[in-house]
Amino acid sequence: MDPYRPFIDDPQALARYAGQRYVVLRVAGDPALCYREVQSRLRAKLGEPSIMFPAAPHVTLAGYRSGTDEARLASVVASWAATIEPLDVEVGEPVSWFPPPFQVIVLPVRHTQALFRALVAIRDAGARAGFALATVTPPENWTFHLTLASCAGLDSSAWTEAQRTAGACVVRGPVRSVVQAAELVVFDNGTESSGGSFSLGRPDV
Repeated sequence: MDPYRPFIDDPQALARYAGQRYVVLRVAGDPALCYREVQSRLRAKLGEPSIMFPAAPHVTLAGYRSGTDEARLASVVASWAATIEPLDVEVGEPVSWFPPPFQVIVLPVRHTQALFRALVAIRDAGARAGFALATVTPPENWTFHLTLASCAGLDSSAWTEAQRTAGACVVRGPVRSVVQAAELVVFDNGTESSGGSFSLGRPDV
């Protein structure tokens, strides 16, 4: 079995997410290559130590608050995943960002009805199980994206410069890949671990 590849490896971010659980899609293939090309350019230009660069590209569908029971949530995710067909992830739009207070530079992911239905379905399933969301933006306002850099610690002038740098990045594409599984990501005690990988479109045995 291949070793687990974390999505987040920044110690400050790991501390901030302590106790939370996330349902995400791990992005591979050409979109991942595109992501790494853009992120490497940002890393080279943005030297501020407070900036957090995710270790691996991923689309977040739902996040759950600290203390959410991992085993019960895994059961919910497994049941949900069995009802969702493999999902297309396509990138190619220009680099964008979320404004203060978030200050996050992102690679937009094309909004599709399949992605939207999957997001709504996992959040509804979690709500029926009594799990409280950490991701509070409602589905109708959600922007699918791959986080390239989290810049919440920058002052206004540094954030303006980060936007200028991000806007100059050229994104090749559009490129797409098909995601065959969803992952449950668990943050505890300053580390990230896997709560399970769940095949889309069929029950895991």
